Amino acid sequence: NMRKLIILKVVSLFIVTGITCHLPAVERKGRETTNYSDRIVNPGFEEDFNGWSVQNGVFADGTTLVPEIVTGRAYDGEKSVYIDLGYGEPFTTECRVYQIVRGLPVGEYILSAQKFYGRWEEANGIFVNSGAGDIKSVDNTNPAAAYKELTITFNVTEGTDITLGIFAASRRGGADRNDYFWMDHFRLTKVEPVYRQAEYLNRGVVGVKTNEGIYLSWRLLGTDDARTAFNIYRDGTLLNATPLTTSTNYVDTGGSLTSKYVIKALLDGKEIETSEAITPWEEQYKVIQLNRPEGGVTPDGVAYTYTPNDCSAGDLDGDGEYEIIVKWDPSNSKDNSQAGYTGNVYLDAYKIDGAFLWRIDLGVNIRAGAHYTQFMVYDLDGDGIAEIACKTAPGTIDGKGNYVLLTGDDPTADYRNANGYILEGPEYLTVFSGRDGSALATVPYNPPRGDISSWGDNYGNRVDRFLAAVAYLDG
Repeated sequence: NMRKLIILKVVSLFIVTGITCHLPAVERKGRETTNYSDRIVNPGFEEDFNGWSVQNGVFADGTTLVPEIVTGRAYDGEKSVYIDLGYGEPFTTECRVYQIVRGLPVGEYILSAQKFYGRWEEANGIFVNSGAGDIKSVDNTNPAAAYKELTITFNVTEGTDITLGIFAASRRGGADRNDYFWMDHFRLTKVEPVYRQAEYLNRGVVGVKTNEGIYLSWRLLGTDDARTAFNIYRDGTLLNATPLTTSTNYVDTGGSLTSKYVIKALLDGKEIETSEAITPWEEQYKVIQLNRPEGGVTPDGVAYTYTPNDCSAGDLDGDGEYEIIVKWDPSNSKDNSQAGYTGNVYLDAYKIDGAFLWRIDLGVNIRAGAHYTQFMVYDLDGDGIAEIACKTAPGTIDGKGNYVLLTGDDPTADYRNANGYILEGPEYLTVFSGRDGSALATVPYNPPRGDISSWGDNYGNRVDRFLAAVAYLDG
Protein backbone atom coordinates (compact mmCIF):
# COMPACT_ATOMS: atom_id res chain seq x y z
CA ASN A 1 0.00 0.00 0.00
CA MET A 2 1.09 3.55 -0.60
CA ARG A 3 -0.52 6.94 -0.53
CA LYS A 4 -0.94 8.35 -4.04
CA LEU A 5 -1.66 11.92 -5.00
CA ILE A 6 -2.63 13.33 -8.38
CA ILE A 7 -2.46 17.08 -8.86
CA LEU A 8 -5.13 18.08 -11.35
CA LYS A 9 -4.52 21.01 -13.66
CA VAL A 10 -6.55 23.93 -12.30
CA VAL A 11 -7.92 26.93 -14.13
CA SER A 12 -8.02 29.51 -11.33
CA LEU A 13 -5.23 32.09 -11.47
CA PHE A 14 -2.85 33.36 -8.85
CA ILE A 15 -2.81 37.11 -9.57
CA VAL A 16 0.69 38.59 -9.84
CA THR A 17 1.19 42.26 -10.69
CA GLY A 18 4.20 44.14 -11.99
CA ILE A 19 5.70 41.04 -13.62
CA THR A 20 6.30 40.44 -17.31
CA CYS A 21 6.24 36.90 -18.63
CA HIS A 22 5.21 35.04 -21.75
CA LEU A 23 1.67 33.68 -21.71
CA PRO A 24 1.26 29.95 -22.26
CA ALA A 25 1.00 28.79 -25.86
CA VAL A 26 -1.84 26.68 -27.24
CA GLU A 27 -1.40 23.46 -29.15
CA ARG A 28 -4.05 22.02 -31.45
CA LYS A 29 -4.69 18.45 -30.36
CA GLY A 30 -7.58 17.36 -32.58
CA ARG A 31 -11.21 18.08 -33.37
CA GLU A 32 -14.54 17.56 -31.70
CA THR A 33 -17.96 17.60 -33.35
CA THR A 34 -21.41 18.89 -32.41
CA ASN A 35 -24.54 17.47 -34.06
CA TYR A 36 -26.63 20.13 -35.83
CA SER A 37 -28.85 17.69 -37.72
CA ASP A 38 -31.89 19.00 -35.87
CA ARG A 39 -31.54 22.19 -37.92
CA ILE A 40 -32.51 20.16 -41.02
CA VAL A 41 -36.28 19.69 -41.26
CA ASN A 42 -37.28 16.07 -41.93
CA PRO A 43 -33.70 14.90 -42.71
CA GLY A 44 -34.76 11.28 -43.38
CA PHE A 45 -37.85 12.04 -45.53
CA GLU A 46 -40.15 10.13 -43.18
CA GLU A 47 -42.62 13.03 -43.59
CA ASP A 48 -42.31 12.91 -47.38
CA PHE A 49 -41.12 16.29 -48.72
CA ASN A 50 -42.17 18.29 -45.66
CA GLY A 51 -39.54 21.01 -45.14
CA TRP A 52 -38.01 20.42 -48.57
CA SER A 53 -38.50 22.26 -51.86
CA VAL A 54 -38.50 20.38 -55.16
CA GLN A 55 -37.14 21.65 -58.46
CA ASN A 56 -38.13 19.23 -61.22
CA GLY A 57 -35.51 18.41 -63.79
CA VAL A 58 -36.07 19.15 -67.46
CA PHE A 59 -34.65 17.01 -70.27
CA ALA A 60 -33.63 18.26 -73.69
CA ASP A 61 -36.79 16.82 -75.20
CA GLY A 62 -38.92 18.91 -72.82
CA THR A 63 -39.99 16.10 -70.54
CA THR A 64 -39.63 16.54 -66.79
CA LEU A 65 -37.95 14.54 -64.04
CA VAL A 66 -39.98 14.44 -60.83
CA PRO A 67 -38.35 13.09 -57.60
CA GLU A 68 -40.43 10.59 -55.64
CA ILE A 69 -40.74 9.45 -52.04
CA VAL A 70 -40.61 5.66 -51.94
CA THR A 71 -40.59 2.88 -49.36
CA GLY A 72 -38.57 -0.29 -49.32
CA ARG A 73 -35.10 1.10 -49.98
CA ALA A 74 -34.51 3.44 -46.99
CA TYR A 75 -31.12 3.74 -45.24
CA ASP A 76 -33.01 3.94 -41.97
CA GLY A 77 -36.67 4.37 -41.21
CA GLU A 78 -39.10 3.52 -44.02
CA LYS A 79 -38.77 6.20 -46.71
CA SER A 80 -36.19 7.71 -49.04
CA VAL A 81 -36.02 9.94 -52.12
CA TYR A 82 -35.91 8.11 -55.45
CA ILE A 83 -34.80 9.79 -58.68
CA ASP A 84 -35.19 7.94 -61.99
CA LEU A 85 -33.06 9.64 -64.65
CA GLY A 86 -34.53 7.71 -67.55
CA TYR A 87 -32.70 6.90 -70.80
CA GLY A 88 -30.26 8.93 -72.80
CA GLU A 89 -31.69 12.44 -72.87
CA PRO A 90 -29.41 15.20 -71.44
CA PHE A 91 -30.62 17.76 -68.89
CA THR A 92 -31.47 21.39 -69.64
CA THR A 93 -32.58 22.07 -66.03
CA GLU A 94 -31.05 20.36 -63.01
CA CYS A 95 -33.31 18.39 -60.68
CA ARG A 96 -33.06 19.41 -57.02
CA VAL A 97 -34.54 18.57 -53.62
CA TYR A 98 -33.38 21.26 -51.21
CA GLN A 99 -34.01 23.40 -48.15
CA ILE A 100 -32.57 26.54 -46.58
CA VAL A 101 -31.02 26.37 -43.12
CA ARG A 102 -30.74 29.70 -41.33
CA GLY A 103 -28.87 31.00 -38.29
CA LEU A 104 -26.06 28.48 -38.00
CA PRO A 105 -23.15 29.60 -35.78
CA VAL A 106 -20.02 30.65 -37.61
CA GLY A 107 -17.59 27.80 -38.18
CA GLU A 108 -16.71 24.65 -40.11
CA TYR A 109 -19.38 22.05 -40.88
CA ILE A 110 -19.75 18.63 -42.47
CA LEU A 111 -22.89 17.78 -44.45
CA SER A 112 -23.48 14.08 -45.13
CA ALA A 113 -26.14 11.90 -46.70
CA GLN A 114 -26.53 8.27 -47.73
CA LYS A 115 -26.85 7.33 -51.42
CA PHE A 116 -27.75 4.03 -53.10
CA TYR A 117 -27.84 3.27 -56.81
CA GLY A 118 -27.94 0.13 -58.84
CA ARG A 119 -26.73 0.61 -62.42
CA TRP A 120 -25.01 3.40 -64.32
CA GLU A 121 -25.70 6.53 -62.23
CA GLU A 122 -22.53 7.93 -60.69
CA ALA A 123 -22.31 11.71 -61.23
CA ASN A 124 -25.15 13.00 -59.03
CA GLY A 125 -25.32 13.48 -55.29
CA ILE A 126 -25.58 16.19 -52.64
CA PHE A 127 -24.72 19.88 -52.62
CA VAL A 128 -24.41 22.80 -50.24
CA ASN A 129 -24.22 26.52 -50.96
CA SER A 130 -23.05 28.81 -48.15
CA GLY A 131 -22.81 31.94 -50.26
CA ALA A 132 -19.84 31.16 -52.49
CA GLY A 133 -21.44 28.82 -55.03
CA ASP A 134 -22.36 25.16 -54.94
CA ILE A 135 -20.08 22.57 -53.38
CA LYS A 136 -21.00 19.10 -54.56
CA SER A 137 -20.20 15.54 -53.56
CA VAL A 138 -20.75 12.44 -55.69
CA ASP A 139 -19.67 8.83 -55.51
CA ASN A 140 -17.82 7.52 -58.54
CA THR A 141 -17.99 3.85 -57.64
CA ASN A 142 -20.45 2.09 -59.91
CA PRO A 143 -22.55 0.16 -59.26
CA ALA A 144 -23.13 0.42 -55.51
CA ALA A 145 -24.12 -2.70 -53.62
CA ALA A 146 -25.27 -0.74 -50.56
CA TYR A 147 -25.74 2.77 -49.29
CA LYS A 148 -22.60 4.90 -49.35
CA GLU A 149 -21.99 8.11 -47.45
CA LEU A 150 -21.39 11.36 -49.33
CA THR A 151 -19.81 14.23 -47.39
CA ILE A 152 -19.09 17.92 -47.92
CA THR A 153 -16.96 20.10 -45.66
CA PHE A 154 -17.81 23.81 -45.78
CA ASN A 155 -17.66 27.02 -43.75
CA VAL A 156 -20.41 29.28 -42.48
CA THR A 157 -19.63 32.98 -42.05
CA GLU A 158 -21.46 35.65 -40.07
CA GLY A 159 -25.09 36.13 -41.17
CA THR A 160 -24.98 33.47 -43.90
CA ASP A 161 -27.87 31.13 -44.67
CA ILE A 162 -27.06 27.85 -46.38
CA THR A 163 -28.90 25.83 -49.00
CA LEU A 164 -28.41 22.07 -48.97
CA GLY A 165 -29.91 19.07 -50.65
CA ILE A 166 -29.88 16.59 -53.56
CA PHE A 167 -29.01 17.34 -57.17
CA ALA A 168 -29.33 15.36 -60.41
CA ALA A 169 -27.66 16.99 -63.39
CA SER A 170 -26.04 14.35 -65.57
CA ARG A 171 -25.93 10.67 -66.45
CA ARG A 172 -23.76 8.14 -68.23
CA GLY A 173 -26.57 6.23 -69.81
CA GLY A 174 -27.39 6.09 -73.46
CA ALA A 175 -30.64 5.01 -75.03
CA ASP A 176 -30.21 1.53 -73.60
CA ARG A 177 -29.15 2.49 -70.05
CA ASN A 178 -31.54 3.48 -67.32
CA ASP A 179 -29.96 5.64 -64.51
CA TYR A 180 -31.51 5.95 -61.03
CA PHE A 181 -30.58 6.43 -57.35
CA TRP A 182 -31.99 6.75 -53.83
CA MET A 183 -30.97 9.32 -51.19
CA ASP A 184 -31.60 9.30 -47.44
CA HIS A 185 -30.35 10.25 -43.96
CA PHE A 186 -29.03 13.84 -44.14
CA ARG A 187 -26.79 14.87 -41.24
CA LEU A 188 -25.15 18.20 -40.34
CA THR A 189 -22.19 18.38 -37.95
CA LYS A 190 -20.21 21.36 -36.68
CA VAL A 191 -16.47 20.73 -36.40
CA GLU A 192 -14.37 22.63 -33.89
CA PRO A 193 -10.64 22.38 -33.21
CA VAL A 194 -9.70 21.29 -29.71
CA TYR A 195 -6.75 23.01 -28.08
CA ARG A 196 -4.79 22.27 -24.97
CA GLN A 197 -2.61 24.68 -23.09
CA ALA A 198 1.10 24.28 -23.80
CA GLU A 199 3.91 26.02 -21.99
CA TYR A 200 5.74 28.82 -23.73
CA LEU A 201 9.26 27.65 -24.64
CA ASN A 202 11.98 29.20 -26.73
CA ARG A 203 13.94 27.16 -29.28
CA GLY A 204 16.40 25.93 -26.63
CA VAL A 205 19.31 26.09 -29.04
CA VAL A 206 22.38 24.18 -27.84
CA GLY A 207 25.75 23.81 -29.53
CA VAL A 208 28.27 21.15 -28.45
CA LYS A 209 31.85 20.64 -29.63
CA THR A 210 32.39 17.22 -31.25
CA ASN A 211 35.15 15.61 -33.32
CA GLU A 212 33.21 16.45 -36.50
CA GLY A 213 32.59 20.09 -35.61
CA ILE A 214 29.86 21.94 -33.70
CA TYR A 215 26.71 19.89 -33.23
CA LEU A 216 23.61 22.10 -33.02
CA SER A 217 20.20 21.08 -31.73
CA TRP A 218 16.96 23.00 -31.16
CA ARG A 219 13.29 22.46 -30.40
CA LEU A 220 10.43 21.80 -32.79
CA LEU A 221 7.47 23.11 -30.82
CA GLY A 222 4.02 21.58 -30.58
CA THR A 223 2.64 24.94 -31.73
CA ASP A 224 4.76 25.02 -34.92
CA ASP A 225 3.03 24.81 -38.26
CA ALA A 226 3.69 21.53 -40.07
CA ARG A 227 5.36 23.55 -42.85
CA THR A 228 7.91 25.16 -40.51
CA ALA A 229 11.50 25.13 -41.78
CA PHE A 230 14.78 26.45 -40.35
CA ASN A 231 17.84 28.45 -41.36
CA ILE A 232 21.12 28.32 -39.41
CA TYR A 233 23.40 31.33 -39.08
CA ARG A 234 26.97 31.36 -37.76
CA ASP A 235 28.34 34.82 -36.97
CA GLY A 236 25.66 36.29 -39.25
CA THR A 237 26.36 34.00 -42.23
CA LEU A 238 23.73 31.54 -43.51
CA LEU A 239 25.12 27.98 -43.40
CA ASN A 240 22.45 25.85 -45.09
CA ALA A 241 21.84 26.03 -48.84
CA THR A 242 18.14 25.29 -48.47
CA PRO A 243 15.89 25.56 -45.37
CA LEU A 244 15.86 22.47 -43.15
CA THR A 245 12.47 20.73 -43.11
CA THR A 246 13.21 17.22 -41.80
CA SER A 247 15.58 17.78 -38.88
CA THR A 248 16.19 19.97 -35.85
CA ASN A 249 19.92 19.31 -35.65
CA TYR A 250 22.92 20.23 -37.76
CA VAL A 251 26.70 19.70 -37.71
CA ASP A 252 28.77 22.76 -38.63
CA THR A 253 32.20 21.47 -39.64
CA GLY A 254 33.60 25.00 -39.77
CA GLY A 255 32.45 26.18 -36.35
CA SER A 256 34.47 26.84 -33.20
CA LEU A 257 33.87 27.46 -29.51
CA THR A 258 33.81 31.22 -30.17
CA SER A 259 31.20 31.01 -32.96
CA LYS A 260 27.80 32.57 -32.34
CA TYR A 261 24.79 30.70 -33.72
CA VAL A 262 21.20 31.78 -34.39
CA ILE A 263 18.33 29.61 -35.65
CA LYS A 264 15.60 31.30 -37.68
CA ALA A 265 12.22 29.66 -38.30
CA LEU A 266 10.59 30.05 -41.71
CA LEU A 267 7.03 29.66 -42.93
CA ASP A 268 6.25 29.71 -46.65
CA GLY A 269 9.81 30.84 -47.35
CA LYS A 270 9.71 33.84 -45.00
CA GLU A 271 11.76 34.05 -41.80
CA ILE A 272 9.28 34.65 -38.99
CA GLU A 273 11.25 34.01 -35.77
CA THR A 274 14.82 34.41 -34.55
CA SER A 275 16.23 32.38 -31.68
CA GLU A 276 18.52 33.62 -28.96
CA ALA A 277 22.20 33.70 -29.96
CA ILE A 278 24.35 30.98 -28.36
CA THR A 279 27.97 29.89 -28.21
CA PRO A 280 28.86 26.16 -28.03
CA TRP A 281 29.58 24.20 -24.87
CA GLU A 282 33.16 23.03 -24.57
CA GLU A 283 32.05 19.67 -23.18
CA GLN A 284 29.05 17.50 -24.01
CA TYR A 285 27.44 18.35 -20.69
CA LYS A 286 26.58 21.47 -18.70
CA VAL A 287 28.23 22.17 -15.34
CA ILE A 288 26.14 24.11 -12.82
CA GLN A 289 27.60 25.15 -9.48
CA LEU A 290 25.14 24.28 -6.71
CA ASN A 291 24.71 25.91 -3.31
CA ARG A 292 25.20 22.96 -0.97
CA PRO A 293 23.35 23.23 2.39
CA GLU A 294 25.35 22.97 5.57
CA GLY A 295 25.26 19.61 7.29
CA GLY A 296 24.12 19.02 10.87
CA VAL A 297 23.68 16.56 13.74
CA THR A 298 20.46 14.66 14.54
CA PRO A 299 19.06 14.38 18.11
CA ASP A 300 20.74 10.98 18.47
CA GLY A 301 24.18 12.49 17.72
CA VAL A 302 24.59 11.39 14.08
CA ALA A 303 26.33 13.92 11.83
CA TYR A 304 25.19 14.29 8.24
CA THR A 305 26.06 16.15 5.04
CA TYR A 306 24.14 16.84 1.84
CA THR A 307 24.23 15.56 -1.73
CA PRO A 308 21.96 16.49 -4.65
CA ASN A 309 19.21 13.94 -5.24
CA ASP A 310 16.16 14.13 -7.52
CA CYS A 311 15.89 16.97 -10.03
CA SER A 312 13.10 18.38 -12.15
CA ALA A 313 12.81 21.17 -14.72
CA GLY A 314 10.28 23.90 -15.38
CA ASP A 315 10.06 27.50 -16.52
CA LEU A 316 9.97 29.30 -13.18
CA ASP A 317 10.01 32.88 -14.49
CA GLY A 318 8.16 32.79 -17.82
CA ASP A 319 11.16 33.53 -20.04
CA GLY A 320 10.82 30.37 -22.16
CA GLU A 321 13.91 28.74 -20.65
CA TYR A 322 13.85 25.85 -18.21
CA GLU A 323 15.14 26.26 -14.68
CA ILE A 324 16.28 23.30 -12.54
CA ILE A 325 14.75 22.28 -9.21
CA VAL A 326 17.07 20.18 -7.04
CA LYS A 327 16.14 18.11 -3.99
CA TRP A 328 18.94 17.91 -1.39
CA ASP A 329 19.01 14.72 0.65
CA PRO A 330 21.04 14.30 3.84
CA SER A 331 23.57 11.48 4.09
CA ASN A 332 21.41 9.85 6.79
CA SER A 333 18.24 9.64 4.66
CA LYS A 334 16.30 6.45 5.31
CA ASP A 335 14.21 3.92 3.52
CA ASN A 336 10.78 3.67 5.12
CA SER A 337 11.71 0.27 6.52
CA GLN A 338 14.69 1.76 8.41
CA ALA A 339 14.44 3.49 11.80
CA GLY A 340 16.47 6.58 12.65
CA TYR A 341 16.42 10.35 12.50
CA THR A 342 17.25 12.19 9.30
CA GLY A 343 18.32 15.70 8.42
CA ASN A 344 15.92 18.12 6.75
CA VAL A 345 15.09 17.97 3.03
CA TYR A 346 15.63 21.08 0.88
CA LEU A 347 14.36 22.12 -2.55
CA ASP A 348 16.54 24.59 -4.49
CA ALA A 349 15.90 26.40 -7.77
CA TYR A 350 18.65 27.41 -10.22
CA LYS A 351 18.84 29.14 -13.57
CA ILE A 352 20.49 27.11 -16.32
CA ASP A 353 23.58 29.30 -15.92
CA GLY A 354 23.78 28.32 -12.24
CA ALA A 355 22.25 31.46 -10.70
CA PHE A 356 20.61 30.51 -7.39
CA LEU A 357 16.95 31.54 -7.09
CA TRP A 358 15.50 30.24 -3.81
CA ARG A 359 15.45 27.43 -1.24
CA ILE A 360 12.54 25.67 0.51
CA ASP A 361 13.27 23.91 3.82
CA LEU A 362 10.72 21.12 4.34
CA GLY A 363 11.51 21.02 8.06
CA VAL A 364 11.91 18.36 10.71
CA ASN A 365 8.43 16.88 10.17
CA ILE A 366 9.18 15.67 6.64
CA ARG A 367 11.48 12.65 6.79
CA ALA A 368 14.29 12.26 4.24
CA GLY A 369 14.26 9.22 1.95
CA ALA A 370 13.32 8.02 -1.51
CA HIS A 371 9.61 7.56 -0.79
CA TYR A 372 8.76 10.66 1.23
CA THR A 373 9.01 13.73 -1.00
CA GLN A 374 7.53 13.50 -4.50
CA PHE A 375 7.68 17.09 -5.71
CA MET A 376 5.93 18.16 -8.91
CA VAL A 377 6.85 21.06 -11.18
CA TYR A 378 4.07 22.29 -13.46
CA ASP A 379 2.24 25.47 -14.49
CA LEU A 380 -0.83 24.61 -12.44
CA ASP A 381 -2.59 27.97 -12.74
CA GLY A 382 -1.90 28.63 -16.42
CA ASP A 383 -0.05 31.93 -15.98
CA GLY A 384 3.07 30.87 -17.89
CA ILE A 385 5.18 30.26 -14.78
CA ALA A 386 5.60 26.79 -13.26
CA GLU A 387 4.72 26.08 -9.64
CA ILE A 388 6.11 23.42 -7.29
CA ALA A 389 3.79 21.17 -5.29
CA CYS A 390 4.74 18.71 -2.56
CA LYS A 391 3.87 17.37 0.88
CA THR A 392 4.72 19.77 3.73
CA ALA A 393 4.12 20.02 7.47
CA PRO A 394 4.48 22.44 10.40
CA GLY A 395 8.09 23.58 10.35
CA THR A 396 8.32 23.91 6.56
CA ILE A 397 9.83 27.26 5.52
CA ASP A 398 9.11 28.62 2.05
CA GLY A 399 11.50 30.39 -0.33
CA LYS A 400 10.74 33.77 1.25
CA GLY A 401 11.64 32.58 4.76
CA ASN A 402 8.07 32.23 6.00
CA TYR A 403 6.55 29.26 7.79
CA VAL A 404 4.03 27.14 5.88
CA LEU A 405 1.23 26.78 8.40
CA LEU A 406 -2.50 26.24 8.75
CA THR A 407 -4.45 28.00 11.46
CA GLY A 408 -3.95 26.55 14.95
CA ASP A 409 -0.79 24.58 14.13
CA ASP A 410 2.58 25.07 15.82
CA PRO A 411 5.53 25.85 13.48
CA THR A 412 8.07 24.74 16.13
CA ALA A 413 6.45 21.38 16.96
CA ASP A 414 8.59 18.27 16.46
CA TYR A 415 6.47 15.20 15.72
CA ARG A 416 9.35 12.72 15.29
CA ASN A 417 9.16 9.70 17.57
CA ALA A 418 12.13 7.94 19.22
CA ASN A 419 12.72 5.89 16.06
CA GLY A 420 12.76 8.96 13.80
CA TYR A 421 9.37 8.23 12.21
CA ILE A 422 6.68 10.90 11.93
CA LEU A 423 3.39 9.16 12.65
CA GLU A 424 1.37 12.03 14.08
CA GLY A 425 0.84 15.72 13.57
CA PRO A 426 -0.62 17.72 10.67
CA GLU A 427 0.24 16.89 7.06
CA TYR A 428 -0.13 19.46 4.27
CA LEU A 429 -0.04 19.79 0.53
CA THR A 430 1.49 23.11 -0.57
CA VAL A 431 1.83 24.83 -3.92
CA PHE A 432 4.87 27.12 -4.10
CA SER A 433 5.59 29.96 -6.52
CA GLY A 434 8.22 29.07 -9.08
CA ARG A 435 9.39 32.66 -9.24
CA ASP A 436 10.37 33.10 -5.58
CA GLY A 437 9.49 29.86 -3.74
CA SER A 438 6.80 31.51 -1.63
CA ALA A 439 3.87 29.39 -0.47
CA LEU A 440 0.81 30.18 -2.60
CA ALA A 441 -1.72 27.71 -1.20
CA THR A 442 -1.74 25.04 1.52
CA VAL A 443 -4.43 22.46 2.35
CA PRO A 444 -4.58 19.37 4.59
CA TYR A 445 -2.99 16.39 2.85
CA ASN A 446 -5.39 13.90 1.33
CA PRO A 447 -5.48 10.96 1.85
CA PRO A 448 -4.73 11.35 5.59
CA ARG A 449 -2.60 8.78 7.39
CA GLY A 450 -5.49 7.63 9.61
CA ASP A 451 -4.80 4.41 11.50
CA ILE A 452 -1.15 3.50 10.88
CA SER A 453 -1.80 -0.23 11.11
CA SER A 454 -4.43 -0.13 8.38
CA TRP A 455 -1.65 0.43 5.82
CA GLY A 456 -0.06 -2.96 6.50
CA ASP A 457 2.32 -2.47 9.44
CA ASN A 458 2.36 -0.58 12.73
CA TYR A 459 5.74 1.18 12.68
CA GLY A 460 5.52 3.61 9.73
CA ASN A 461 6.83 1.74 6.70
CA ARG A 462 3.90 1.61 4.28
CA VAL A 463 1.95 4.62 5.54
CA ASP A 464 4.59 7.04 4.26
CA ARG A 465 5.34 5.61 0.82
CA PHE A 466 4.17 8.33 -1.54
CA LEU A 467 3.69 8.65 -5.30
CA ALA A 468 2.47 11.79 -7.05
CA ALA A 469 1.82 13.01 -10.58
CA VAL A 470 0.28 15.82 -12.59
CA ALA A 471 -2.40 14.60 -14.98
CA TYR A 472 -4.88 15.80 -17.59
CA LEU A 473 -7.96 13.70 -16.84
CA ASP A 474 -10.37 15.26 -19.34
CA GLY A 475 -8.62 14.22 -22.55
